[in-house]
Amino acid sequence: MVADKLAVSSNMGMRLLAAAPRNVLELLHMDMQGSLGLRTQKLILGLARTLVLGLTQRSPQRQRVTPEDVVNEILMEFPDVGGDLKQDAKIKLKKEQEQFKVELKAMRDTAHWRRHKHLHQVKKEKAVLKLIHSTAKRSKSSAQKHQEEAASRSKKKSKKLEKGT
Repeated sequence: MVADKLAVSSNMGMRLLAAAPRNVLELLHMDMQGSLGLRTQKLILGLARTLVLGLTQRSPQRQRVTPEDVVNEILMEFPDVGGDLKQDAKIKLKKEQEQFKVELKAMRDTAHWRRHKHLHQVKKEKAVLKLIHSTAKRSKSSAQKHQEEAASRSKKKSKKLEKGT
């Protein structure tokens, strides 16, 4: 039933599922819905096998099986479990770096555009101020000229009046 759906060797899978504890079977059944990954499934199978069948290669000096022995045997059978996780982390890191580079480029482009726009705006403001200043200067000069002309006319009139009287 469950062993047919799992990708395990038939001899080991059948012996394991026949003798496995109930919680391991429940975990394997949950894996049918895809909640556990393949590597987790392999680790569960390895752990169940070592719990049920015992270690296949025990050292003759040790009478008891320690948790370290269990973990070491599982890792010897499935050495790629940790490597795949490292590769997944490297791929994720690479994607994050690429995304950061894209965001950084966009921020730089935006900053360049703002700087360029600001410089353009400053140049326009300077030109407008220069135009206003030169216009004010010219109008001030023409106003002064007009006052001077009015003053000179009034002097001429006053001289004529003095001569005439």
